[in-house]
Amino acid sequence: MLGSLLNLLHATSTSLDLDRIRRRGERVKNSELFEARKRRVMDAIGFKHEPDRVPVIGGGVNFFPAKYAGITVADFMYDPQRMRQAYFKMEEDFPLDTTFPSFLLSIGRVATAAGLNLLKIPGRDIDVNSSYQYNEVDRLKDDEWDQLIQGGITFVVDTIAPRMVDLLGTHGVARLAGETRVMLELMRLVSNSLGIMNEMEARGMYNFLGSFAFPPFDVMSLMFRTLSSLTRDLMHKQTREDIVEICERMNPWLIQLYMTLARLTGLPGVFFPSERAFSLSPRQFEQFYWPTLKQMILAFVKEGLIPFLEWESDVTHLVHFLKELPRSVARRCVFNCDTSDIFEVHKILDGHMAITGNIPLSTMCVGTPRDVEKYCTRLFEVLKPGGGYLLCPALGIPDEAKPENVHAMIKFAKKNGNY
Repeated sequence: MLGSLLNLLHATSTSLDLDRIRRRGERVKNSELFEARKRRVMDAIGFKHEPDRVPVIGGGVNFFPAKYAGITVADFMYDPQRMRQAYFKMEEDFPLDTTFPSFLLSIGRVATAAGLNLLKIPGRDIDVNSSYQYNEVDRLKDDEWDQLIQGGITFVVDTIAPRMVDLLGTHGVARLAGETRVMLELMRLVSNSLGIMNEMEARGMYNFLGSFAFPPFDVMSLMFRTLSSLTRDLMHKQTREDIVEICERMNPWLIQLYMTLARLTGLPGVFFPSERAFSLSPRQFEQFYWPTLKQMILAFVKEGLIPFLEWESDVTHLVHFLKELPRSVARRCVFNCDTSDIFEVHKILDGHMAITGNIPLSTMCVGTPRDVEKYCTRLFEVLKPGGGYLLCPALGIPDEAKPENVHAMIKFAKKNGNY
């Protein structure tokens, strides 16, 4: 399955002539606004010196642009023109130093063409105004562990993949027609996304995130086993050993896949959500999660990439593992703090890695601008000195954020963030 996807991505990038597309933006990459934002963000991440002020970023923006523009989430995922208009309306009205390229989420056409059932898609499976949802299903059955271990990628391709992608369960003419449609939709998605990236640069907007990566343990949970089933699996010696082996065997494939995605966009930032780490004790994290994640981080940084580590929920008890990374590697990463104790995280990391996030999503959605300012004041008192902090809501701007609260965050950084 992963091999087929890599071949498809390579064919897509070749047919689009990515170098030619990227060159369209070269003449504007040196714009004063673009360069100032880029320098501010990179100075904060790299700790080379204090930036001119604390960067204010959007983090993992999902469908706030759709809500703000008054279109449905389904429109944003299926209609490239309406998605583009909504995205640029947000970018123009909220002058962030950098933000997540949520236009990469406009996968409705590709997902529908492939029959992807990993996600519940707005307008296809759920309400048009709902955010997409993971469809947690045990695609690897309780009695199939031995078959997975013995069959490896062959078992994944023949048995697991058709349970994730309906198209892979078809044959003959139907399969050929489906693959052609997926190829065309993927080419359209990539072409539209690269066009938006160039237009962003032309407008002075800076974005360094161009791809994503899930650690192997998360892939196991999101694609193979539900979180509850995987938790039970960790209670049994044989399945514990199987989990370790599968994560180790998957990791080289996943690293290759994610690096291909990064090369496709030409941007260094890799959005790295760790959605399952919070459920593990430090001992479990050290055994099942951290070894392959650490390998990924080291491999990415070696290739000149910047891992944006979004560890969801409260993982204060796990942050100390990041100190194992060489400082030269850590200062090419960003730790995105969700509900962890950010002041304790700051104390643990102690300048080892840049930190972002932690304005509560509840404050952004139901609070007032004054509430946002009060929380930002606390953050700046502790995290601003010396650089290495980027102001951002906990997991990025939430879908239901009040526009006035986003403005308050940006204004606070511009007024109080200078060094």
